[in-house]
Amino acid sequence: MIEKTNHFLSLKQVQVKDSFFSPIQNTIIHTMLPYQEKVLHDEVLTAGATAGRRI
Repeated sequence: MIEKTNHFLSLKQVQVKDSFFSPIQNTIIHTMLPYQEKVLHDEVLTAGATAGRRI
């Protein structure tokens, strides 16, 4: 019987070097996550934020 062990890696130790996933990963890191952080801190006006307001 094979014994299972848990081995955890830090996310900083993981690098994806693949012609398919690397561009997707870079887009998420450099574009999507900073945008989501701005939305989280209400720094971006979105359609949902202005839908109930009349200007």
